[in-house]
Amino acid sequence: MADPGTLSKRLDKLVSDLAGAIAACVIDIESGMPLAMSITNDEFEMEAAAAHGALLLQCQKRMQSAMNARGGLRELVLTLTEEILVLKPLTPGLALLVAADASETNIAMVRFAVTHWAPRLAS
Repeated sequence: MADPGTLSKRLDKLVSDLAGAIAACVIDIESGMPLAMSITNDEFEMEAAAAHGALLLQCQKRMQSAMNARGGLRELVLTLTEEILVLKPLTPGLALLVAADASETNIAMVRFAVTHWAPRLAS
């Protein structure tokens, strides 16, 4: 995993490349703390989004275990009225969270950006 400065630079590039991007961060799933982030909208509560995103990933693991589901999680996609959020595991303990304005982009574009950048953030 890259150092926080390198992660921040890569997240800045992700955010600048994705139309409608609001924010992106790498989250420690266990603590819910962002390790690095890039934000274009100061009103977006990145720390809260990271903490709740980590909780969603923890719940997903418990649900998958309870269902005896096989395989790993590709991503969680949340579509809200005004935002699209995608959570993608990078390693067993880290995840990428990307938030975008739903009026400026679509789910496919956000997923494409996440899929493109995830390997670059995990290495």
